[in-house]
Amino acid sequence: MINEYIEVLKRRCLKVLHYLKYGSFDRTGCKIEDISCLFDVSSNVAKRWFSNRCMAGRIHEEHVIRLFAKHIIGKKCFADVGACLGYYSIIAASKVDQVFAFELDDNNVTEIENNMKINQYSNITAVHKDVSNLQGEVSYHTNRKKPVYQVLDDNNKNITNIKTAKTISLDQYFKELGFYPDIIKIDVEGYECKVIDGASEILKSKPVLFLEVHPEKVKLFGGKIEDIMWKIFSEGYSLYEIDRSHKSKKTIIPPSQNYNFVGNPMLLALPISG
Repeated sequence: MINEYIEVLKRRCLKVLHYLKYGSFDRTGCKIEDISCLFDVSSNVAKRWFSNRCMAGRIHEEHVIRLFAKHIIGKKCFADVGACLGYYSIIAASKVDQVFAFELDDNNVTEIENNMKINQYSNITAVHKDVSNLQGEVSYHTNRKKPVYQVLDDNNKNITNIKTAKTISLDQYFKELGFYPDIIKIDVEGYECKVIDGASEILKSKPVLFLEVHPEKVKLFGGKIEDIMWKIFSEGYSLYEIDRSHKSKKTIIPPSQNYNFVGNPMLLALPISG
C-alpha cells in the first residue's frame, strides 16, 4: 500500500514539474547532449503514448537515443523508417542536413508536421508512404490508443478500421532523388524484412543502421530474423545489440539459426572499416 502511494506521489510530482517547465500539458520536450527538442502532445494518442515517457524532460528510449545522438554528428541525410510521431526525426534535424520521415499513417504524418512547426525545422520531409520492397499498395489497421499501425498480412484481412497506403522501396525513393542516406533508423513492427529487402543498393553505400527487430512479428510477413541478419552481415557490417546500460554495445555473434533476442531490441549496424 505504501509503495503504491509513493508511485502515485511520484507521478503527481512529475506532472507538477512538467507544467512548471513547459507551462502546458500539451507540450513536452527532451534534451540530449546539446540537442533540445519540443513535441506536441495535444492529441489523445500522443498524450496516452508519448507524454508520460517524456514527462518533465525524461528521455524516451534513452539507451538508444544517446547513442543515436552521437552517430548523427557529421551526417548529411537521415532516413527515419517508421517515424511514428517524429521523435528520432526531430532529434536528428538539429544535426543532419536533410531528414526524411517515412510514415504509414496520415494521422502520424500530421503529428510529425506539427512537431516540425514547433521546432521550426524546415529540413524534414514527411513522406506518407509504406516502405517495402515493391511499389504498390498495402492495407493496415488503425488503433488510436497507440501511434502504431500494423500492416495486414493475408491471415487478418477481416479486421475493421482498415486503411490503405502506397508503398515504395528505399532504393527507389532515393534513386529518384539522386543520393542515399548515410544513417537510417527502422522500426516497423515486423515489416523490417520488406524494408531491408528493398534497400539492397543503399546498404552497399554503407549507411549507419539502427534497426529494431521483432522476431515473432517478422514471421507474419514471410520473413526470418536470420535472413535479415545475414543480409546485413553480407554487406560488410558488424552488428551490435544496444545495451540498456547506455554505456556499452553488446556484440551479436555472426549469423546463426537461432537468435534468442529478449523482446524487440534495437540493433546497431556499423560498416566494417577497411
